[in-house]
Amino acid sequence: MGWENVHNVLTIGPPGTGKTLLAKRLPAILPTLTPAESLETTRIYSSMGRLEPRQPLMAVRPFCTPHHSAASCCLTGGKTGT
Repeated sequence: MGWENVHNVLTIGPPGTGKTLLAKRLPAILPTLTPAESLETTRIYSSMGRLEPRQPLMAVRPFCTPHHSAASCCLTGGKTGT
């Protein structure tokens, strides 16, 4: 799974325009994992210790929803210099 398969969405607008509804529905419209993507994703999650027990192979594309107040360094995986 390379960077060509990573997509980002930023929703901006007034309350009540459907931003949350859209965000909740996004995982359902993502394409299914190819066998190669499934194997690579399983390897990554396994090495991180995040693979579910009794789950030999990840079949569902991972989806991350960070909190709206998360700092930019948290979103990119970096850390502060302190």
